[in-house]
Amino acid sequence: MTEQEWLSCQEPREMLSLVQEQASDRKLILYSLACWTTADYYSEPDWAEAITELTDSVLSGKVHLVRLICLFGAFSFDTPPTPNRWALMATLEQQSTDSAKALQVRFLRDSFGNPFRPIAFSAEWLTSTVLALTTGIYAERAFDRMPILADALQDAGCVNEDILNHCRGPGAHVRGCWVVDAILGKA
Repeated sequence: MTEQEWLSCQEPREMLSLVQEQASDRKLILYSLACWTTADYYSEPDWAEAITELTDSVLSGKVHLVRLICLFGAFSFDTPPTPNRWALMATLEQQSTDSAKALQVRFLRDSFGNPFRPIAFSAEWLTSTVLALTTGIYAERAFDRMPILADALQDAGCVNEDILNHCRGPGAHVRGCWVVDAILGKA
């Protein structure tokens, strides 16, 4: 995949195949959870149970199937999924609408940035204001503060348009946002 293809791609699986080998388990889990928890069908009992199981697996350190989770939309289990869970996964696959794919693509770009333009954050930009604001955004999932973060970064000397535009840009941000993670030193 080229940079132009990345920027115009609307197929989350294609994009994920590019970044998944270099991505940390944490980043893949956060991306998956963002997609799953915004789905219309999240309120179904089996779906809620699957999210709970995944969250428990993450918290207990059982993340050995995380790449399978992301690539195939499966759930994290210590044993193979039951027939009911396979049926649920098939139903979810069928319900993957253009709007759901668009949201998944948005979350991918928010989580991984542009893999063709890695950005190094200057230590000068990491002022106490920037760090406090970013810590609050992450802890409180207060992504509506991203434009304020852009202003704080700019005040600290950041002139990188990719960073500033990402913070000020429209659309959803998720825990695992590449700018927030870079500032907080999270992989």
